[in-house]
Amino acid sequence: MQCEDVNRYFHRMDMPKILARIKARIDELETSEAAVSKASTGSTDTIRNWRRRVKKGETPGASTLTLQPVADTLNVPLDWLLGNGPDDLAEYLSDGDDEVRFMRLYRRLGPKGKTAALRQVSALVDQFAQSESEED
Repeated sequence: MQCEDVNRYFHRMDMPKILARIKARIDELETSEAAVSKASTGSTDTIRNWRRRVKKGETPGASTLTLQPVADTLNVPLDWLLGNGPDDLAEYLSDGDDEVRFMRLYRRLGPKGKTAALRQVSALVDQFAQSESEED
């Protein structure tokens, strides 16, 4: 993500929308706000505090740096959590061409999943190169 993208997200964050997406994903995963907060930030109150501040009309204190671990815990792209694209996660992930879909799915993987995906892509690249050399 480029620096200007980070600044755009930080200055235009729609916290009510972000909190709605967090809640929807928590419900989908059948977990709790406290569990996601604890796994993401070490405190059980992070998301609750954001929600309280938003209700009071205060600045919630969230940033892309504090939202990224929440996105990782919820296994969603930060871009989606920040309110970009359709609200439906499946629709968001299926939007766009194959490269876009691949990158969105790749970002959702943990370190082991990313390593496995890169191995698969590398094998495909090798297979493609071999088939091209056989055609010559």
